Amino acid sequence: LLLFGSRDPWCTPSFAKRMYQTLASSSRRNKQQQQQQRYIELQNIGHCPNHEAPVAVSRTLHRWISSSSSGDGTTTDVVKLVDNEEDCDVIQELSWGGQSILKEVKEQDIGDASLLDKIMTSMVS
Repeated sequence: LLLFGSRDPWCTPSFAKRMYQTLASSSRRNKQQQQQQRYIELQNIGHCPNHEAPVAVSRTLHRWISSSSSGDGTTTDVVKLVDNEEDCDVIQELSWGGQSILKEVKEQDIGDASLLDKIMTSMVS
């Protein structure tokens, strides 16, 4: 599970997308493992989602942990982390009174990165 803030100045969405693509690609090559990579982006959240959006983070983690602990080591095919049909949920945060927007990013939705993003993310892979 990758859970990133869309306004993170250090681990920008381009890094998260690169990580997601790498994990998904690795999972496809290693078909013996039943792994399910998911990338949830928290709109209007920065580098510390667990502090900035604790309700959204705890809800997402709870669903992820509950669905992936089936007892026999396998995970379910579909883990519903975001309720809305458009893969986007709005969560009211109690600590600061704002809203967190959870958006699931699918592999097919990841477009080409800019040249700068390609250069920067290639330095850490």
